Amino acid sequence: MPSLALPSYKRQQLLLEFAAIRSKCPEGIYLAPEAANPAIWSGIFFAREGPYASAILRFEIVFPPAYPDIGPSINFSTEIFHPLLVPLTTYTFGAGALDPNATLNSSEADRLKPGSFNLREAFPTWYTGSSNDARSARSSSIGSGSFDEVAPTQDQGVPAQAGAQEDGLKKEKRTLPAVMQYLKRAFEDASFLDNLSPRAAVNTNAWHAWRAHRGLPKLGSRSISPASAESGRTPLSPRLDPGDWNWDGVWESRVKNGIEESMSDAVLFGSKNNRPAASMSGPIKFAKNDDDKIQDIQDAMLRALGMEATT
Repeated sequence: MPSLALPSYKRQQLLLEFAAIRSKCPEGIYLAPEAANPAIWSGIFFAREGPYASAILRFEIVFPPAYPDIGPSINFSTEIFHPLLVPLTTYTFGAGALDPNATLNSSEADRLKPGSFNLREAFPTWYTGSSNDARSARSSSIGSGSFDEVAPTQDQGVPAQAGAQEDGLKKEKRTLPAVMQYLKRAFEDASFLDNLSPRAAVNTNAWHAWRAHRGLPKLGSRSISPASAESGRTPLSPRLDPGDWNWDGVWESRVKNGIEESMSDAVLFGSKNNRPAASMSGPIKFAKNDDDKIQDIQDAMLRALGMEATT
């Protein structure tokens, strides 16, 4: 996490960045910098259409000391099943860890932590060691809850559309509005997920499940099944391609559960006995109000904008 003792010029730079994005932030995304540390911004994303419609997703944007030479990271505290989102219940290491002949770089810059949203494939030149970082998204997840296998490489049949999408994304400007637009598309645009390269997927279970949900061609790689991985057993039979596993209903079930959980009182408001850390911290908070209170708030907002309040 960036130090609270930011140089004054860096604080000013980030505050100016926030002032600039206020008029350019995509609809449904709300941001607010932490008062004590403007290098950390709290974010709320209301997905209003597409595959994740109705989800309320909480995340943080963390700006590294070298920003804008090095890109920011986006870390979700809401668990949601998505190909570009590292599950919160796992720890993801770079794919080089699976290669006994590779030199493993275990620095924090080369890891995607639980909750991380993968931007490295879309903005490869914005991250140190971009060519390796993009490949490190193909990962083995170690922990409880799920197992993410190594994603298939392009020579195993990546759709032509996915390659075209990558080329287009690499030409995008390295700006925060571009990052927010990418985030919005990732959750609201079904065609975006249809064309997503497997190289970008850090949750390849979600990638395969989405393709099965959409009836898209199966693409896979040799890997250990989730059951074998969690038990620590070595399979006696040949490894099956993940694309050959039965993904029917997986995406619908996981995403439906994630959306419902994101809208639950415990996640939005917290409670005495069940209070997720993210729900009650940071500058953006939810509060329960009755209809009269909501009307008063709306009227105050209209007056602040110079508009006539409703009666």
